[in-house]
Amino acid sequence: MKAGWTQCIAIAALGLGLFPVSSRSADVPKESLAALVPADVGLFVEASDAGDLLVALTEPEIWLGLAELAGQPAPSAELELWRANIRLAIGMNPRQAIRALFSDRVAYLGNGVGRSQNAAVICVPRSDPAKLAEQWGAQRQPYAGRPALYQLQSGAGLAVSDKHMFFGDLQDHGIWEELLAQLDAPKPEETLARDEVFRALYKHVPPDPEVVLFARLGKASPTIRATSRPTSRPTTQRVSRPRAFPLLPGALQSSQNILVSLHEESDGVHFRFVGDTPSAAKPSKRAPLANLVGTLPSETLVAWGGYTDFSALAEQTARLPSRNILRVLLQADRAGDLQGLTEALDQRTVVALGTVQVARQWPDAPAVPAAALLLGIHPDHAEAAQDEFDRMFEVSTSLYNLLALGNDWPTVESTAIEFDGSRRGSFVDLSRTLGEAPEKSLLGELHLCGIVDGDALIIATHREWLAQILAARAKPGAARRAFRMGRPPDSCGTLVTADTARLGRLSRSWLDFLKTVAPAVLDQNWWRPYQPGGRSVRLGVTVSRVEGKSAVRVESVLPNGLSDGVIEAGDIIVGCNDRRFSSDDPVSEFRDAIQQRPYAQRLDVLVEPKAAPTRRKRVPIPFVDPIQMLRRVTAIGRLAGKVLFFDQQRSNVPQAYLLVELPRRSRQRDPGPALIAPTTASQPAKP
Repeated sequence: MKAGWTQCIAIAALGLGLFPVSSRSADVPKESLAALVPADVGLFVEASDAGDLLVALTEPEIWLGLAELAGQPAPSAELELWRANIRLAIGMNPRQAIRALFSDRVAYLGNGVGRSQNAAVICVPRSDPAKLAEQWGAQRQPYAGRPALYQLQSGAGLAVSDKHMFFGDLQDHGIWEELLAQLDAPKPEETLARDEVFRALYKHVPPDPEVVLFARLGKASPTIRATSRPTSRPTTQRVSRPRAFPLLPGALQSSQNILVSLHEESDGVHFRFVGDTPSAAKPSKRAPLANLVGTLPSETLVAWGGYTDFSALAEQTARLPSRNILRVLLQADRAGDLQGLTEALDQRTVVALGTVQVARQWPDAPAVPAAALLLGIHPDHAEAAQDEFDRMFEVSTSLYNLLALGNDWPTVESTAIEFDGSRRGSFVDLSRTLGEAPEKSLLGELHLCGIVDGDALIIATHREWLAQILAARAKPGAARRAFRMGRPPDSCGTLVTADTARLGRLSRSWLDFLKTVAPAVLDQNWWRPYQPGGRSVRLGVTVSRVEGKSAVRVESVLPNGLSDGVIEAGDIIVGCNDRRFSSDDPVSEFRDAIQQRPYAQRLDVLVEPKAAPTRRKRVPIPFVDPIQMLRRVTAIGRLAGKVLFFDQQRSNVPQAYLLVELPRRSRQRDPGPALIAPTTASQPAKP
């Protein structure tokens, strides 16, 4: 099943201790759909009484972003197709589908975060399920098991058992068939509701959450029950290994399983994340991140704070190859390493994003993003830190100019910069590196400047942004109320604040501007040559030609590679992008299809698995698209006003908290794409 839309349900978690909630721990409710789900599922999302919230979360760009997270990247052109499929399958528009099917209780289950090639949806509709199936014109399918099995007009599968409806792919030989086998069991014991890990994590969230997300991020799941055909009895097979999720905050990075809960309060949506493995690092007594983040200007759009072990960073730098640019820079320094500066730093690291208006810029251009890095300084090391930074600044500038002479780059000049007529910092104008006419570039100006101010070394990309930060720090009363939603504890290891509404408006203004002055960059294909790896993409598979057939056999799949969990060793690939191979050199055709794929963020391959008919499988491909990022940020800005996030360990349990301010107007928006997507990413291939 198309997994992306159901990830709209996956936004979750509540802040215990920071936010006013009940201290009573939660038990898995008896009515939870987890009682119908196999215990070893990789991803489970359940929402109850959350119809309004689900409608609000179906903004198209947010929907596409969640689909990408679920391993189902899709172009915006598919949105209308999915809407049409909803109307074809069940005769409802998206809003009606949400209200009629998902308002009471709905659950999504998949292989895992980024691995949801196969997925299923369970819901408790407001009307009788059997009568709904008849109303939709669903065709009854032969099946020896207990639930009634149907095929919708769109081709999707539907199973009906008591008051529950189950949506999936009739051709799925993974989660869908495992779910059917679970329904056939007279007294299913191995359900998620009985899983020890799931129950243990559930006890750490407040009761009665509107949404719960559970994900396995560690080792491969054990052997599971499944059926090889809808009419057969259960057999056994393996499920794909979940992919480790790299975006977890520090306290949760060691966890093999996480649970996220969501509660909706009058001030917004409260999230809580709980992990099962405490971080190996035991935080020592250190200066709070809030002391740096809380003094940033009110104009700050995003601020991220964490702790960095600079002594270890210096040691790692010393092991770099002798010709590495950073190693050369350090060798040019008379101290030969970063010891002088790192001894003055106290590990607090904050990145702050704001905006500036520059003089040299295209007319009518929006405000330019500006970034600053704030490094915490030990109180008695401020003067030494300034001296070390000024010296390294001079060395860096000299080294750059030396390289510039040999590469025909523009040279730069390092100068001193004054603030308030007394404090001096280092400054270099990098605007010439933007081109011979910086005023004709999108940024107009680019600087590198830094100064030590009290307990922080501040390095900024623009002089004006540095001045704004210094002014806010000099007048704490005028600093923005970064923690008006609640001050995080001093023990937190990660801290994020964001004014998502203002950030969304800025992104929208840049999209409108680029549409006028540089429309070519709005096309995703324009960005293909500028990827970190260039145009070349490696799927992480080795293949060989199948004798006597225009096809390739998968010999091996690289663990944690792009294809891991989607393509298996032994699969026969007969085509890509809805076209079968037709030459006597299918290996070259396969290679060309990867590089010439029509959608940059995915590759659809036609596969003949070892024991199933030809299927289309979708391989997600990482792709950096700044325009898509702007669109997503714009959508988030329409949905959320402000965000506060932090993590910590409480009673040796890794936890994280998130509060999202949702404007009331977001509840009145069009629901966007339907929450029932009857087509699937893995579906029968076209003949």
